[in-house]
Order: sequence, then structure tokens, then C-alpha cells
Amino acid sequence: MAVPGDQEVTIGQIVTPVGLVAFPWEQYIGGEKRWGVAFRAEKLAIAAAARPVPVPSAESSASADVA
Repeated sequence: MAVPGDQEVTIGQIVTPVGLVAFPWEQYIGGEKRWGVAFRAEKLAIAAAARPVPVPSAESSASADVA
């Protein structure tokens, strides 16, 4: 994905593209057709870290079933 300028991200970080646009393209080289989609974004925003979902313990779920 292409973005203008330097971005404040490192390899492996999860990001959210802002202003994402897709451009289909095609070209012929040596009589063979190639095609694809190129992506461009205005900027990359660092995605918020996901919070782990609490998993109920066996004791709390057993006591909930008794009620």
C-alpha cells in the first residue's frame, strides 16, 4: 500500500488505513496480460490494542447455573 510521506509505524504493527482507495490496473508485457489492484491511503493510523475478552472460570459458571 502506498502512502505519502514518512509514517510513524514499524514493521509488524497493526494499522488502520485512512482514506483508502483501490485502483484496478492492467498491462500487456510480451503479449501477456497482467492485472491487479493497487491500494493507496492518505495515512496509516496505529490500530488500538484489542483488550482480551474475559473468560468465565468453571467455578463462576457452575454457580450461575445453580441459581
